[in-house]
Amino acid sequence: MISREHLEELNKQCAGGAKEYLEQQIQYILLPGLRLPPACTPNPVDALLCLGARDNYPTRLFFATQIAGKSGLNWNSSNVVILERNWFAYSWKDVTHDGRPLEVLLNHLKALA
Repeated sequence: MISREHLEELNKQCAGGAKEYLEQQIQYILLPGLRLPPACTPNPVDALLCLGARDNYPTRLFFATQIAGKSGLNWNSSNVVILERNWFAYSWKDVTHDGRPLEVLLNHLKALA
């Protein structure tokens, strides 16, 4: 489980209500209305931060829809069902799995900047 302090940090990045879930032994944090870097569309968007290893990545950031941004991304995961919803993710391995959940999230968002 992540601490209340870490959830509060994540709440500042989204519309609020960040909530932790566990599904198939993998820890996720739902981020409703996550604010993305400027020039991203749609913005905000629901996101799901996976803090553990999944799909040969140390961590993953899933989105409720594909995001258009400044540069093209390799959307290599489409319609992945987690928590009874479909999610999308781009390939991004320049993320450390160490540190606070906020740091993991911000590293994932670098691909959109």
